Amino acid sequence: RLGALQQVVKDLFYTETATRQLADLLLDIEREAGVIRATTFRDRIGLGRKRSIQLLEHFDRLGLTRRFGNERKIRPDSALATATEFR
Repeated sequence: RLGALQQVVKDLFYTETATRQLADLLLDIEREAGVIRATTFRDRIGLGRKRSIQLLEHFDRLGLTRRFGNERKIRPDSALATATEFR
């Protein structure tokens, strides 16, 4: 209710700080590899495939990423991408 948490799925919530850290990680992955793959993201965050996909889909809904088949790219028009790059 206070807006301190973001609901990823019904039973999963992340703080604003954790969400920004994950967004930074996605930006790093794309800078390094050119695209974001679920397996790369999963390995970097150290969680299982299910949680990784849930998080990636959350960032799709937020507008940070856009899915193309099995890969994702950062949307250059995303306010979240701009905010994390210039912090």
